[in-house]
Amino acid sequence: MIDLADGSVLFAHRAGQPRPIASITKVMTALIVLERNPRLAGTVRVSRIAARQEPTKIGLRRGQRISVNDLMYGLLLWSGNDAAVALAEHVAGSVPAFLRLMNAKAGSLGLEHTRFASPSGLNDRGVSTARDVAVLARIALRNHLFADLVHTRRHRIRGPRTQLHRLRNLNRLLDSYPGALGVKTGYTRASGECVVGAARLHGHAVLAVVLGEPLTPLWRRAYADTTKLLDFGFAHLSLPHPLRVAHPA
Repeated sequence: MIDLADGSVLFAHRAGQPRPIASITKVMTALIVLERNPRLAGTVRVSRIAARQEPTKIGLRRGQRISVNDLMYGLLLWSGNDAAVALAEHVAGSVPAFLRLMNAKAGSLGLEHTRFASPSGLNDRGVSTARDVAVLARIALRNHLFADLVHTRRHRIRGPRTQLHRLRNLNRLLDSYPGALGVKTGYTRASGECVVGAARLHGHAVLAVVLGEPLTPLWRRAYADTTKLLDFGFAHLSLPHPLRVAHPA
């Protein structure tokens, strides 16, 4: 739990424990794309490898041409693994080359316990920590395009009839928490349910990272814990002398 203004920790519990982070990985994927293509210009020709990605996808077809901009919506709203691979190949020429960019960026940002193994997060050999994820998400939110993308509830793209056209943001905080800014969710069996949520209220902005929650209907536990953290952050930042409560990592 951090204050987005200065990055200070408001609350931490096992924040330094490395674990798989599933599609939270896509925050770094988006950041790399934005650094190399700040206007999200151009189109991508979808490869066979990208089109075959499972299970969450927007339905890309081999040989299809699609804009970088639409792929970024597919990446961050619907969490398409096919969009992640298509963007990685477009930016770096191949997934292995893109992974080198991701891990080099993690090193330059001081994310000491972060290692990426895929641009989508589907490969659970990629790991990070709640602390590193909070740092990464705060940096990504400084990019206005990224912030706009993760705050978008719906986006329509063009493509073949068999493709998903109406993308919906899977982050339910946007509909349930006042002042929610969005960010990202993720799940694999190894990672558990993961939510990174940010919100702005009463002149303050906070960011919560919840990793490794057990699978529950409609992600009730993960969202409930994220909501509690956001409430905690705003409550303490509204005090004359805000408290910082950091449990040992």
